[in-house]
Amino acid sequence: MLLPYVKHTKQGHLAVARNITAINQLWQIDIKYVKALNGQFIMLTDIIDVCSRKVVGRQITKITTTNDAITEIKMALKENGVTSNLILRSDNCPQFTSIKFEHLCKVNNIYHERIPVNSPNYNAHIESFNSLLSKACIAWNEIKNFTDGYRLIYGYIKFYNEERIHGSLSYIIPNQFIRESIN
Repeated sequence: MLLPYVKHTKQGHLAVARNITAINQLWQIDIKYVKALNGQFIMLTDIIDVCSRKVVGRQITKITTTNDAITEIKMALKENGVTSNLILRSDNCPQFTSIKFEHLCKVNNIYHERIPVNSPNYNAHIESFNSLLSKACIAWNEIKNFTDGYRLIYGYIKFYNEERIHGSLSYIIPNQFIRESIN
């Protein structure tokens, strides 16, 4: 039996300015492409919590599919104990506009909003992190291959969350900000 054809439109909830007052209220997700010296692409799907500035999700792959993005969201939800009232903001790349991705959001009670086309400033926190990753880490190191890139990027994310102070957090690290927010 064939089901009726339903055209999937890429219209979703449009991102709006929000007053974020708590951790795990708004996450931003993006995909960062890095090219190794051997020509291989390294793709980082990363998620940042806007309040704490912590990179709460990260997955490094050779190619990023919708299933990879879904796996990353599920892992981030579990690792951070998020069960409801999450807003997830993304750009309009195919991985985040697919029916499967929207289904994941619906099933997990995630409000998914997308930024307008050519408006990265709506996703400023994750874009800023990815820019910092490029300037402070990738530009200073020769990434020979995927394994090299994997090690380097994971190491930088660990440093960013556990050692790098943030002016916007009153000069403390994201992990400390979260500990203080919980207490």
